Amino acid sequence: MKVIVCIVSVLLTLMTSPLVYSQQRYGLSLGVPGGINASYRGVLLKTPINLDIGLTGSELGVRIADTDSWLSSVQVVGGVFYFLETSRYYGISLTIEKHGWFVEPGIVKVLDKDAAPLIKFGYLWPI
Repeated sequence: MKVIVCIVSVLLTLMTSPLVYSQQRYGLSLGVPGGINASYRGVLLKTPINLDIGLTGSELGVRIADTDSWLSSVQVVGGVFYFLETSRYYGISLTIEKHGWFVEPGIVKVLDKDAAPLIKFGYLWPI
């Protein structure tokens, strides 16, 4: 229940903040970090970000390249995954998007462990 309250409060803050600019998109995704994630794609403090908050983790990505093609962005990501133990990770991922649907494959380095694949897919609604 605490996780759901946290997700809702972060999304409401992003929706109403004067620091957030236009071109915001909200959605749901499945995959790393939280299994089922609330997803946000937008601009915060003039920085294009991706934010995913889920049941078992959270992830923040900073977009370093945006395009208007099906390969919509490349981002540097960092996150925390809470499952059997707490694991922090960082890496890079790509966003492939078409008509709101997206797939986000990537590769991450889990601290104190080996590299691991990252995959997420979902749908984003423009607000």
